Amino acid sequence: MAEPGEVGGRGLAVTGWGEVLASPGDGAPEAVLSAFSVRDDVPDHAMLRRMDRLSRLMAAAAFRALGDGGLGGSRPLPGGGERVAVAVGTDLGALDETWAYLERLRDKGPALANPMAFPNLVPNAAAGYLSILAGLTGPSATFTHAETSGEEALLWAEAQIGNGRADLALAVGGEELGTARRMLRRHLGAAQVPVPGEGAAALLLEDPRCAAGRGATPRAWLLGGALGRGPAALGAATQDVAAALRVVERALARAGVRAAAVGGTVSSPAEAAPGREPWDAVRESLPGLGAAEVVDPAPGHGCFAAAGVARGIAACRLAGRLGAPVLQLAAARGGGLAVLVWGPG
Repeated sequence: MAEPGEVGGRGLAVTGWGEVLASPGDGAPEAVLSAFSVRDDVPDHAMLRRMDRLSRLMAAAAFRALGDGGLGGSRPLPGGGERVAVAVGTDLGALDETWAYLERLRDKGPALANPMAFPNLVPNAAAGYLSILAGLTGPSATFTHAETSGEEALLWAEAQIGNGRADLALAVGGEELGTARRMLRRHLGAAQVPVPGEGAAALLLEDPRCAAGRGATPRAWLLGGALGRGPAALGAATQDVAAALRVVERALARAGVRAAAVGGTVSSPAEAAPGREPWDAVRESLPGLGAAEVVDPAPGHGCFAAAGVARGIAACRLAGRLGAPVLQLAAARGGGLAVLVWGPG
């Protein structure tokens, strides 16, 4: 099987997206769930009682993306859900749920551990809940790689369609901000837990033939991408401009896009200080890329995976506005670089 992001060239249709985002400027982060009714988005209300808060956020964004793409509800899924992949990105998962479980274990002992809460502790809980709620039985994977978690979910979703394992793929990124993350931020500092926001975002990717067969109009195109792992691939952290340049060039080659044709870039907060210089050098090294419009789509919206998929949505919108391809760039400070190329619908 190809690596995530190692498939490109023909392009995938983006037929829908959904967002549930909150930033510090919106007031108390918990207001994100009171700002809308989860029951309006998620069909199985009985399952909501068992779902952790992060899974609810992701499910709401995912069902909004399905609805936006003309799927879900009484409308049948292509292949009955067997040909729909689910890719989830989250950095720390349901951290509050894990914190509460471990506190109870510490205070009351293993004999009184809550078995009903345990399934929510694993990072792929949201992928499982979403697959059950939407009736999706295709490939499923969860990615937990800090700042690039959302981008890696998108690249894996692309690979499933490119490899013929799926006709559609739902890529979802999400993070929650609760007591545990606030405590981590207070003790570790803003540099380690940088964005005090939360949210979820989802993108619906589709084989062009499948989209045409059901009469769906592409809102944008995922033209290709590339993923570099390890410190050597992360130019923003290691000052290795050549390594970062190779990943960008590989993504452009797989997308069939010249650097001079790129109209804009959408970047992660990790691209800003202190690693800005290598990125500037990459832009200057590729003819024409230096003139591209640079956009940072409100980094206060969520963090990590939620922002990664939200950046993909921002790139789709920017590509439509500019009428030109857009690069999405994300760097993980622990090592790793993800690049996606989006085109206008």
